[in-house]
Amino acid sequence: MPTAALIEQFRWSDALDVLVIAAVIFALLIGLRRPAFRALVLGLGLLLAVFVTARSTNMVMTRALTQAAFVLLGVAGVVVFQSDIRNLFDRLTAIRLRGRGPPRDAAAALAETVTVTCTKMAQQRIGALIAFRGREDWDRQVTGGIELGAVASEPLLLSIFQRDSPGHDGAVLVADGKLVRFGAHLPLSKNLAEIGVGGTRHAAALGLSEVCDALVVVVSEERGTISIAERGALAVVDGRTLHARLDGFLHFERRGGDRRDLRHLLQNLLAAVLALAASATLWFTLVHQAETVTRRFQVPIETRNLAPGLVIASGRSSPVTVALTGPETVFDRVDPAEIVLSFDLSGVSAGTYTLDLDTDGELKNAGDLELEGVVPERLRVEIQPVVERELPVRPNLVGGNGEELPTVVVEPATVRVVLTPDGNQTPDAVRTEPIDVAELRRLGTVEARLVRPRDARFAEGVTPTAQVRVQ
Repeated sequence: MPTAALIEQFRWSDALDVLVIAAVIFALLIGLRRPAFRALVLGLGLLLAVFVTARSTNMVMTRALTQAAFVLLGVAGVVVFQSDIRNLFDRLTAIRLRGRGPPRDAAAALAETVTVTCTKMAQQRIGALIAFRGREDWDRQVTGGIELGAVASEPLLLSIFQRDSPGHDGAVLVADGKLVRFGAHLPLSKNLAEIGVGGTRHAAALGLSEVCDALVVVVSEERGTISIAERGALAVVDGRTLHARLDGFLHFERRGGDRRDLRHLLQNLLAAVLALAASATLWFTLVHQAETVTRRFQVPIETRNLAPGLVIASGRSSPVTVALTGPETVFDRVDPAEIVLSFDLSGVSAGTYTLDLDTDGELKNAGDLELEGVVPERLRVEIQPVVERELPVRPNLVGGNGEELPTVVVEPATVRVVLTPDGNQTPDAVRTEPIDVAELRRLGTVEARLVRPRDARFAEGVTPTAQVRVQ
């Protein structure tokens, strides 16, 4: 299809449809970075493949069971992966910007202090866990601890992580260049392959880095090593690397921080572009280029613009059967009861005509569906001038118990009717509805409805009632 025609048919609801599916695909792409989500998406993908195969090959039982499995997996997924789903939406909706962070001198001093202290604790086999907040909020991920609000110093950090200290097993939280809390509990990671030989501190460091963009430094008490957990990855580092990573993380303007943030932004931008492209491809394949089907409906015939004084005498058989073709999705948007096959009779005079229903008719209220055929293909129509007659009005008197019927006067005495062109006979009069004689004698005057005669109709402007009174 030409691009211009495609743009013309593309509605605002189609654009919204593409954006909604793109958002879902983007969330899945972000979630695929998590091992738990990979297993879930893989299982749903396999189930979807079975469902599509069953539907295309008309395997009724398999299709019904897979539909039920989708419902059960949806409920089970929400229950089993509720924390993962919550964390995913937390990351997608994170709006807190880190800003410029602590001043340059304070950030450099903090990085130096933490590096020197962690190196010393590693040499002395003192376990430590220090988390640095990024852009994303971690309030729902971090629990417990004691509020501190102090400037970092080597003596303070050493005293917190001494084995006799009540908060040495928890984490120190660093935000905006200050130690805001110590003895805090972090979420534990279940990624045993990434944790390796690490212990609980390493699992906590990796767990926080999986659910937000924090950087976590962990010192191993058993091995005397320093590790950094960031964005779901755990790596052992030396003192120089630790200082560089901290310095880049704390200085937003610095090259290391810019490069890291730019890489993360490019990853999300690439995922967004891929999601939008995949959604557009799905729309074009499933909606716009859906398989063309043919359906048949009975629709009425409509004539328009017939000159005044003319009437169709015969030949307008209604309804007719039309065969319409188009994508399945277009049929879903069309109401068959509103489809009409319309003919323009402007300029037509009295006479007999043959209408080609395939070419002369205009299909209305059928959306983008195309007319493939009509049964019958042709229709013979006879057009005649309107014939009017002035007929007398006769009262229909009933009852009276055998008494002589009274003499009555009817107003109006006559009415004008239009004869039906294809009628079998011309009526001789117009009668009223039944009038009870006793009621007429009692009242003297009765208003009665006129009954439309067979093969005729009342002319325009005629009031179908009459006054009947005893003379």
